[in-house]
Amino acid sequence: KYTFVREFNAKNREIEMKLFTEGLSGGLNKKEAMEYADTNSEFVDKYFNLEQEDYWTQRWKRLGQTQNTEYLKSFKNIYFIPKTKEFLEKLNGNSIKSALEESDFDEDDFNSWYDSGQKEFLKYDANLKSDLLKFYTQTK
Repeated sequence: KYTFVREFNAKNREIEMKLFTEGLSGGLNKKEAMEYADTNSEFVDKYFNLEQEDYWTQRWKRLGQTQNTEYLKSFKNIYFIPKTKEFLEKLNGNSIKSALEESDFDEDDFNSWYDSGQKEFLKYDANLKSDLLKFYTQTK
């Protein structure tokens, strides 16, 4: 009985992840994609948290749910990376707030991205050519 519930929950999670990434790839913003997938921000913040990418990748590998890793990679490639680039383009001459609005980049995702710039900045072997590091050093 417990195995059935666990399998059901895993399948339900996979469907939500698929619908969410499908919405993003269809051109929806993050909020619209959550509505499309009929999911909430807690779900997205938990399973699409790029700061915990390594943790989730290892966990899903152990559980044999490697397809979930693909949804996380899709989120990163379809939404996160393009939105950071769009944000930097819109920032030229604008305030951070207006650039976030124009690029439709989620503020929590921006904060996560910016915080990762601090971590990258503090590394001895930081990639000095990265857009994030350039942005971080200019706004620090």
